[in-house]
Amino acid sequence: MRYLVRGELIEESLEGRTPEESAMYFRQVVQPSIEALWKLGEEKNAIRGVTAGGRESVFVVDADSSAEVGRLLRSLPFRGSMRWTVSPIQSLKSALAQHRQAVRAARGIILERSAQWNPP
Repeated sequence: MRYLVRGELIEESLEGRTPEESAMYFRQVVQPSIEALWKLGEEKNAIRGVTAGGRESVFVVDADSSAEVGRLLRSLPFRGSMRWTVSPIQSLKSALAQHRQAVRAARGIILERSAQWNPP
């Protein structure tokens, strides 16, 4: 299954840091996390990136379960500095099949009601 993962930087994680501390945080936390996401993209053919001009990581990943996505996110060094949103992605083919099934069910209800209708 595919999952859309969005990670927004929690601004409080940078508050009160000196420029030197911020640079070290980037080298020890942010850079390794970005490199891990890059490697993930090459291994699992994930689409990944950041929002232009923003502080948000965005990627699509194939995983067997949401638990697997959770393990992946916990493995990233910047996991505690990000607010994560994970959404399963339904394929268009599956969505179309569901829509068709709903239309068939609605038609069945309409036919059933019209057969029961007895005008005065």
